[in-house]
Amino acid sequence: MFIPHWYEDPHILHRGTQPNRAYYIPASTPTDTFVDNRLHSDRFQLLSDEEAAVTISRAEKPSNKWQFRYYSSLWQLQEEQDEITSAQPDPNGENATFPTPFFAAADFTPGAEYRAIAVPSVWQNLGCEPHMYTNVDYPYPCDPPFVPQDNPCGVYIRDFTYTTDPQAPRAFLNFEGVDSAFYVWLNGTFVGYSQVSHSTSEFDVTEQAHEGNNRLTVLVLKWCDGSYMEDQDKFRYSGIFRDVYLLKRPARAVRDFFVHTSLAKGKVSTGEAAAGEATTGATAATAALYPACVDVDLDFFDGISLPVRAELVDIDGNVVATATSTPVTAAQEETDSFTPRARLHLEIANAHEWNAENPYLYTLIMTSENEAIEEHVGLREISVDNQEVLLNGKPIVIHGVNRHDSDPVSGPVISTSQILTDLRVMKQHNVNAIRTSHYPNSPRFYDLYDRLGFFVCDEADNESHGTSSVLTKADENSQEVWNTRIADNPEWIEATVDRTRRLVERDKNHACVLLWSMGNECAYGCTFEKALAWTKAFDPSRLTHYESARYVGKDEVCDYSNLDVHSRMYPPLEEIDEYFSSDGPRGDHSNGDDGDNGVKPYIMCEYSHAMGNGPGDLEEYFDKIQRYPGFMGGFVWEWCDHVIDRGTDPHGAYQYSYGGDMGEYPNAGNFCMDGLVYPNRRAHTGLEEFKNVYRPARITAFDLASGTLSLHNYCDFTPLPEIISLQIQLMVDGTAVRSIKLDAPAISPHGDGTVVIPAEFLRSAVGSMPGDVLPPAWNAVTSESAVTDEDAVRGGNAARLGQYRLVVRYRALHAAQTGILAFHNAGDELGFDEIALPELSDTTAVQQWVRDQAATAAANVNIDGDRSDNLAGQTTSTINEIGAHLQVATPAATFTFDKRTGLVEQMSVNGRELFARPMALNVWRAPTDNDSQVAQAWRRAQYDRAYLRAYTSEVQQLSSGAVELRFTCKLVASIVQPIATVNLTWTVSASGALRVEMHVVKDPVFPDFPRFGFQLFLKPELAEVSYCGLGPNESYRDKRRSSWHGVFRSNAMSLFEPYLMPQENGSHHDCSWAQVGDARSALLVSFDDSSEIISAGVRHNTGFDFQALPYSAQELTAARHLDELPQSSATVVQLDYQLNGIGSNSCGPALQSRYRFSATEFNFALTLLPLAGSGVK
Repeated sequence: MFIPHWYEDPHILHRGTQPNRAYYIPASTPTDTFVDNRLHSDRFQLLSDEEAAVTISRAEKPSNKWQFRYYSSLWQLQEEQDEITSAQPDPNGENATFPTPFFAAADFTPGAEYRAIAVPSVWQNLGCEPHMYTNVDYPYPCDPPFVPQDNPCGVYIRDFTYTTDPQAPRAFLNFEGVDSAFYVWLNGTFVGYSQVSHSTSEFDVTEQAHEGNNRLTVLVLKWCDGSYMEDQDKFRYSGIFRDVYLLKRPARAVRDFFVHTSLAKGKVSTGEAAAGEATTGATAATAALYPACVDVDLDFFDGISLPVRAELVDIDGNVVATATSTPVTAAQEETDSFTPRARLHLEIANAHEWNAENPYLYTLIMTSENEAIEEHVGLREISVDNQEVLLNGKPIVIHGVNRHDSDPVSGPVISTSQILTDLRVMKQHNVNAIRTSHYPNSPRFYDLYDRLGFFVCDEADNESHGTSSVLTKADENSQEVWNTRIADNPEWIEATVDRTRRLVERDKNHACVLLWSMGNECAYGCTFEKALAWTKAFDPSRLTHYESARYVGKDEVCDYSNLDVHSRMYPPLEEIDEYFSSDGPRGDHSNGDDGDNGVKPYIMCEYSHAMGNGPGDLEEYFDKIQRYPGFMGGFVWEWCDHVIDRGTDPHGAYQYSYGGDMGEYPNAGNFCMDGLVYPNRRAHTGLEEFKNVYRPARITAFDLASGTLSLHNYCDFTPLPEIISLQIQLMVDGTAVRSIKLDAPAISPHGDGTVVIPAEFLRSAVGSMPGDVLPPAWNAVTSESAVTDEDAVRGGNAARLGQYRLVVRYRALHAAQTGILAFHNAGDELGFDEIALPELSDTTAVQQWVRDQAATAAANVNIDGDRSDNLAGQTTSTINEIGAHLQVATPAATFTFDKRTGLVEQMSVNGRELFARPMALNVWRAPTDNDSQVAQAWRRAQYDRAYLRAYTSEVQQLSSGAVELRFTCKLVASIVQPIATVNLTWTVSASGALRVEMHVVKDPVFPDFPRFGFQLFLKPELAEVSYCGLGPNESYRDKRRSSWHGVFRSNAMSLFEPYLMPQENGSHHDCSWAQVGDARSALLVSFDDSSEIISAGVRHNTGFDFQALPYSAQELTAARHLDELPQSSATVVQLDYQLNGIGSNSCGPALQSRYRFSATEFNFALTLLPLAGSGVK
C-alpha cells in the first residue's frame, strides 16, 4: 500500500501532531475585541471556506476553493499510483519511510476527475456516496481494529499563498474536524497522520511552508480503527467537515495555558442578599461582590520559559487585575499531563461570578514577546455537598438537551450562524444546559456557551455501541460481554485515554464546562478506568461522568472511584425513587456502577425521548428532580430531527429523507427524527412542553378569599423581580375578560413568596361573560350570568354560569443579550400557570345553550329562518325507514342512521349535507413513535380494522316530540372475538340537536385502547375550527403543560402538526365544546358531563378530546413521509371519550399507568348540533 497501514492500528493514532493544548487564536497585539478573534487576528489564515470569511480585512483574500476527487476504494487509488518519487522520513523519527504518492507531489496537476468544492463539507452531500443512517449497528463487520478492504477515500488539494512573518516565523496547520483518518502533505512533503474525527489535530509545518505559493494535500479515509469508537447515533459522513487554518507563531511563545479560578470561602452566592436583608431589584451582577483569584499555569514551546504579562478586564473595559508570570519549580508541578513552566496570579477585590443565569465573563489578555492571547474567564467553583451539586456554593438544576451537529443541507458542517440559531431557540425555551452528544463541538462554540450562559456536559468522541450487537452464546447476556472487545480490552487503553485527553485539554479553560463525559454507550472496563483516573488527576475542579459504567462483565469488580456522578438513561420513575431510598439502588438497577449505593449525585444524561409526538412525561421527571436534592437534573434526548434535505414538492413543502430511504443497510429507520425541533429549527410541541415545565416560577397555591397567590422561584441564582413581571388573566369559558400586570414578589432563588391580586380585579370581573364567545344566534347568554356581589366572589357561589380560571403569565422584565433572558424582548412569555376556580364555576354557557336546544319540545320550537330556511314551516319531527336506514327529519336538520352500525350515515342542515362519508366508531390512532412498543399489540387486537356492528335497533317518539333511537352493538374485527359491547342511545330533538349516550363494556383480555370515540368525515370545505379546551398546542392526558383552557380558532390544516413521519397529532384535551364548518354551515359538539368510568364510581372526564385534521388516522398510518399523504377528501373530526397518553416509550420507560386508557367500562355522552346561516360563528 502506498501509505502506512496506521489506519488499522489502535496503537498508532497520530504521527507528526503537536501535543494537545487549549484552543485559542493568537495575534501580534491585543485585538480589542473577543467577539470573534479569528476575524481580527493577523496571525490567523483560514484555508477552508467559512461564512464570515468575506468579512476578513486583509489585503489578499484566498480563494478558499479546494480540488477534490473521490475514490470508492483505497485500492482504486493504489492502481493509479505512479512510480515512486522521493522518500520522506516519518516525522516522529521511527525509521519508517514511504514514498510521496503521485497526487501529493508538488508538481501534480489535478485532472478532469477533480472538481472544485467548498471545505468544510462531506462527500455524501457531494453525491459521491448514498447517505447512511445507522444507530447501533456498524455498517461493516465487527472485527476491530480492521475495516473493509474497499475503504472509500477522498483526495483534497488546496493551493494557497503564504506570507512569512519575521516576528512569527513558525507555522502551525490546524484541522478542527476530519472524518475519519487522514494523511497530510505540504508542498510534496509528508507532514503527518491523525484520527479522532471531532477533535483538533495540529501540525508544525514551519519547515514545509514557504513564502509564496504552497500546496496542501490531504488524503481522507472513510474508515479507520477509530471508526469503531465513533458509532454515534447519526448519519455517517466523511470528509473535512470543520475548519482548516494556519497559525503564525513567534519562535518563543506560550504553547498552552490552564486557567484556575477560586472564590472567597464562606460567602453568599452572587445575586443573593445577605441573611436578613431584603432582596431588591438590583441586578444579580451587583447584588453581592467577593474576592476571587485567577491562577494561570503556563507552558512554552520547547520548554523555554519567557516573561508573560497579564491583564484581567471586566465587561466595561476596566482593568481589574494585573500580573507578571513567575517561574514554576519542579516541586510545584501539579500533573504529568500538564507541566507548568510559569504561573500568573491575579486577585480581584470585588469579583462577579459566572453562572448560566448571569454569565459574567472577564477577558484575560496575556502578552509575551511578539504575541498576545486573549481568553474569556468565568469565575466559578463546582462542588458536591451531601450528594448535592453546587456551583459557587448554590445548588443547580440541569434542564438541558442533547445536541448533535446536524443540518438537513450541510450535515455535520455547522456555522456560527447555525449554532446561534440553536442557542437562540434554546434560550427562548428555558434550556440551560447542553450535552455535546456524543463528541466535542467545534471549539468556537464553547465561547458562545460561556457568553450566553449554558452549562455543558462536554463529551469525548467515543461510542462503541456496535460491539453490543455481536452474536453471543445462548446462555450469555450480551450486555455482560459488551465490554470485552474494546472497553475492557487493554489494547484499546491508549485510544480511549487519547480521546479523553483531546477533549479535556482543548476545552479546559471554559467556564461553561461542568462535566467531563468519557463518552457514550461503550460499556466499561480498564480503558475507562484509565481515562477517568487521568481526568481526575488533570482536572479535579470538574465532575466526571459516564453513564455506560453500569455495563460490565458478570461478577466483574471495577474501579469507580474517579466517577463523580451516577448517570442513567431513560430511567423509570420508580428507579429514581429507589436510588434515593434509604436502601439505595438494588435489584437490576444496581448492575455495575451503583453510585456508591446511592451516595453520588444523580443525573439523567438522556431522558424523555422526544421522537415525533412527544415527550409526554416531562412534568413527572420534573417532580422527581424537585423532590430529591441530590438529583442534578438531566438532558432531554434530543435537540433536532436528523434528516437529508430532498428539496421541496410542487407546493413548496420541504421533503426529507431518513434512514432506509437511500436503500442503505443497515439502517435504523426514522430513529434519527427524535428532536425537540424540526430540521429547520421550528419548535415541536414537545419543546413548548419543555419550556413551560421549566418555567422560572410556579404558582404553588391560591386562596380565593384573600386573592393571595403563593409562588416558588425555580431559578438557581436570580431573584424573581430581576427577570419577570406577572400578567394575570381572568378567563371565563376560555376567554380573557380581565387582565392585570403585577410586579413579581421579592423571592430569592429556590425561595417562596406571595403576591395579592387586588380585590377589585376579582370583584368587577368575575362572572362577566365575553360577548364574542357565542355565535350571535345563540340567545342563552344573558346578563344573568354576571356576578357583582362581593360575597359571592369571595365565597364561591356555584350557581353562576361559566367556567372560571386564572392564568398567570411570567413576562420577561427586560431584553437581554446573555443569561437567563438571552434572546428575549421585554414582555416575552417565559411560561405560565393556570388555576381552576371550581368555587366559581359551573358548566360553560355554550354547553348550557346546547342543552336547552336539546331539551326544546316540538310545540315550542322557535323556527329561525337563518338556521333552517327550507324547513321553516315544519313543527314536528318525521321518521322514515328505508331498508337499512332510518331517517329522522326535524325542522332544523335531517339525520340518517345506519341500522347495521348504529351510527349516523348522513347529516344535513338547511338542505346541505355535512358528511363526506358515514361516521365511524374509531379506536385506532396512527401510532406515534412513542407507541412503537405497543403498536404491535394494538394491531394483533385488530384495533386498526375494528368497526361497530349493530345487533338490534329500536326507535320511539318521545312525548316531548324528540325521537329516540337505541342500538345494541359490538365493536368487532376479523380474526378476534368481539372487542367490546356498545349500547348507543341517540336522541334527536325537534330543534335539531342530536344527543348520543354510549355505554361501553370492553373485554378485559384486550390491550388498552389507543383511543375511543366517534370519527366524523365532514366535507373538506368545512374546515374552519373553533374549540373551547386545552390549546393552542396539541394536548393529551400527559402532554398538556404548554396549553391552557381557552377558545381557539383555526382551520384543520393549521391544526395538523407535520411530524416528518406522519402519526397521531393535533388532538386537544379537556374540551367542553367544539365547532367545525364554514360560513354557511357548521357542526357544534358539546360535552355532556354524565360521561364517567363506571368502575371508579366517580366522574372521570371533565371534557372530551377533540381533533380536526385534513387526514384520517388510517391515512396517517399508511404514510411514511409527509409527501405520501393523499389530497384531503374530508375534514376528519375525532370526538374521543379518551386517548392513551403520549409518554416517551420510543426509547424510554412504558407509559405510566395513570395515563393509560385502561378503563373497561365507561359512559360517554355528547350533543351534536348542526348550524346554518347566521348561527355559524
